[in-house]
Formats: sequence, structure tokens, C-alpha cells
Amino acid sequence: MACAILVSAALTLAVDIPSGEIEVRMLDDTVVRGRVLVKTPTHLYLQARAGARVRLLVEDIVSAKRIKSPVTPDSGPGPTTTTPATPDEPAAYRRTLAEMNPTTADAWAGFGRWCFANGFPAQGRRALEKSAVLDSPNARRRRMELADLLVTAGRRYDAQAVLAALVRACPEDAALRKTFNQLSDVLDKEIDDLAGRVKSLYRAQAYGKVLDALEPKVRGAPAMLLETLSVKVEREAGLPLDEMMATCRLKTPCPRCKGKSATCPTCHGIGWRVGGVTDYERPLLLTRLEREAARACQAVPSHVMMRLTDPRYQRPPYNRSVFVLARAQRNQYVKAFETARLRYRALLGFQAKADAAARAALQARLGELDAAIAALKKAKVR
Repeated sequence: MACAILVSAALTLAVDIPSGEIEVRMLDDTVVRGRVLVKTPTHLYLQARAGARVRLLVEDIVSAKRIKSPVTPDSGPGPTTTTPATPDEPAAYRRTLAEMNPTTADAWAGFGRWCFANGFPAQGRRALEKSAVLDSPNARRRRMELADLLVTAGRRYDAQAVLAALVRACPEDAALRKTFNQLSDVLDKEIDDLAGRVKSLYRAQAYGKVLDALEPKVRGAPAMLLETLSVKVEREAGLPLDEMMATCRLKTPCPRCKGKSATCPTCHGIGWRVGGVTDYERPLLLTRLEREAARACQAVPSHVMMRLTDPRYQRPPYNRSVFVLARAQRNQYVKAFETARLRYRALLGFQAKADAAARAALQARLGELDAAIAALKKAKVR
């Protein structure tokens, strides 16, 4: 037994997985490229370049190597360009950005401080990072200022990521390492407490409270936080973080209708707590919904639906005997199709931005289920 555990551990740790943009080769020779989000002892989570989030089994990974990051419109500081404002950003932000001189590090630093003071921490971080690139001799000082501003703004995990990069660049700086370790210790204790609380709530089947605790931490969290939280939750509760969130989502009723209204404006008749779904759990949640919908449909024998809906069975010789179902059996089939309809309706809601063909396929499937449920309700029973 001990030998088997050692062999399993050796296989799991055989591949050194770097951070950042990587290329992973699997046992079946498939190649996946993307940015590392989370590394756990059993799973690797990547943000693929196409935008989807991918979960891979570590034991199936043959090799992993770092690759060059893809070029994005905001990947470089651009000494003579500014980051364009979006229409959602207030006029004060757009005006300040337009008035700034984009050629000097001090101008970018001043703009970054203004962003932090006025509630734009993400834009402020980008601006101060640009100032550090433009003023490379003072890059360390400028990034330390950025870390301080992030802590003041309550974005301590972002500050931890900035300090971690500084520690890697200046490993001999004892004071910098001490600052990083102090912040990391505080954040690690918070995550330990959160993982322990989530474990207790999950075992007590308080699924809504699990989501209340996890959603604020997971939504928009930096990769370092997601990695640490995933490892500790999986170690405490025995299942991956995204699987826990998806399970809790499907077991938590809508806070408004409690799953009892088909016309509820909050859940749109789905019956679950669909608000607040994070990008982290969404891919697995969609997979779970598809799998559960297919399983519910398979619970109804195909020959039953053929007898009820196929026009051929309304003509001789098939219509000479009346097709009758046991009432309990008919009700069981109706319930299975209603379960599948809820899952497909949820999929349609979660894929509001999907392509037209995918949405049309889901709507067609919902129409088929409506027709099948109507046919079952009209069937003769005994």
C-alpha cells in the first residue's frame, strides 16, 4: 500500500509546471495552450487563449513548458499612447486620462494615484505599472508604491502578487522579503479560516452559506489567491473548489421564490440561485447541467415516447390496442422531463452570449421537451 502511494506521488510530481503562459502536452498527445490560473496536487486550471477555462488532470500531463504571452492591446506600456477609456467609465476618468501626458513616468504615476483616490484601482494598477516600465531605474520604488496603494484600497491579494514579483526580481533584499512574508502570513491565515469554515458549512449542507463565503473571494480574484484557495479547500473538503461551488449552486433554491415559481423574475423559473455565478465555476457548472439534463432524458424509455408521439402508431395495426401507462410510472417520466427542462432552461440563461446556433439548438430541445411532457400528460393511465 505504501509503495502504491509513493508511486502515485512520484507520478503526480514528475512534471514541473511553470507559471504564466504555458503549453501542456497530455498523454493522448493533445496540446493545450493557456495561462495558468490554479495549480493543485491533482488538477491544473488554465485560461485558454480562446477564452474558455480548462481543467486538466495532473497525472495525465506529459510535459509543460513556458511560452511567449500572446500580444494583446494592453500588453505593452506604449510610451506615446494612453489606455483607451471605455464608455462605462465616468466622464471624470476619461477627461483626466485625455489631459495626461503619456510620455513620462511621473505623469502615469500621478494618474495612477488619481485612479486609486477616485475608485478605479484596476486602472490605477495599470497606470503605475506603465510608470515602472518607463522609469526602469526606479521601477522597484514605483512598484512598492503600487503595493501600498493596493493594500490601502483593500486589494491585498493583488498587492501580494506585486510583492511576489519584486521578491523574484530582488531575492537579496531582506526587507522586501520580510514585507512580503508578513502580508502572506496574514492572507494565508484568512484563507485557512475560510477553508475551514467552508468545510464545516458544506458538511452541514448549508450550501447557500458556502456560496456567500466563496463568491466574494473568487470573483475577479488574482491567480495567486485562486491557487492557494483551491489547494486548501480541496485539502480540507476533499473536492475541487469549482466542483464544490457548482454543487452548492444546484442545491441552493432561489432566494425569492424558493424554487416554487415558474415565472420568478429572479431565477426565470429555474428555481436555483443563479445570480452571482463566477467565471471560475461557470465551465464546470455548464458541463454538470448538460450531463444532468441528458441523464434525466435517458430515464424515459424511448419506446414509450415513440408510442405516444410517433404518427405511425396512430394508424393500423398499431392503434388496435390502447397504450396505457401506470399512473406512478407516467408521473415519474413527467418529473424526469421537467428536470431536464429546468437544466436546459438554465443552460440557455447561462449562455446568453453564446452564438445563435447554440442558443437555437437549446431552444429546439426545450420545445421537444414541452411536447413530450404534454404527450405524457395526455396519455391514458391506470
